[in-house]
Amino acid sequence: MPAQAKWENYEELTRYVVCHFADLLGISLVEAKQKIEGRSGTAWEIDAKGVCADGGFLVIECKDRSSTRLNQAVVGSLAFCVQDTGATGAVIVTSIGLQEGADKVARHLGFHTLYLPSESAFEGFIARCLNRVLAKPRADHVGLSVSFLGGSYTRIDEENK
Repeated sequence: MPAQAKWENYEELTRYVVCHFADLLGISLVEAKQKIEGRSGTAWEIDAKGVCADGGFLVIECKDRSSTRLNQAVVGSLAFCVQDTGATGAVIVTSIGLQEGADKVARHLGFHTLYLPSESAFEGFIARCLNRVLAKPRADHVGLSVSFLGGSYTRIDEENK
């Protein structure tokens, strides 16, 4: 069986991590990548779907980037996807954060942002959404220190000696 692509691993980890923030996001279940028919007649492929208890849903968009923060055009496109599919909102999962304009648009629309660094894996990760930080330190590391400032992060690891 071929190895998963990096983006597939990131999306799978995203679904796992989002479940830990379900109460903050108002969802009860996270479903995998799927296509949803929009009111416009087009099908939208979404990275994941957060199902709400009332039957509504959130579009979960994964953006694993290494250098450029997400711009407002990306958030604007997501906004139309939300509108066209009838979703109640969105969660933007990003490894590097949002540019100022994108952040303004996301906040205005009530979209949630979840930070999940690129080097995250099931074996160890740190994530932040709203006022909660979730950390799963790797078993082969003694300490982990992370600070989130405007979507950026610093990571310091010490290996067992």
